[in-house]
Amino acid sequence: VYTPYKQIVHRLSEIVLEINPTYKFPNMLVSSTMDGALHQRYFMEHFPSLIDSKSNNDCVFSFYKELVFAAIK
Repeated sequence: VYTPYKQIVHRLSEIVLEINPTYKFPNMLVSSTMDGALHQRYFMEHFPSLIDSKSNNDCVFSFYKELVFAAIK
């Protein structure tokens, strides 16, 4: 059941390591980002007070993009 999820995490982790070969936690970064993004989308719809931008549908993407690239640089 989890094989496709694990494959995606593994592939994205490889990309993280291509960008920064010394990054220590690529699997945790990728799996946390995927899980967190799903939660933030849910919060956007059901608990909008928990997110910082109610008018911008791209705020979740922008947040995680900034978070990931800050972590791996």
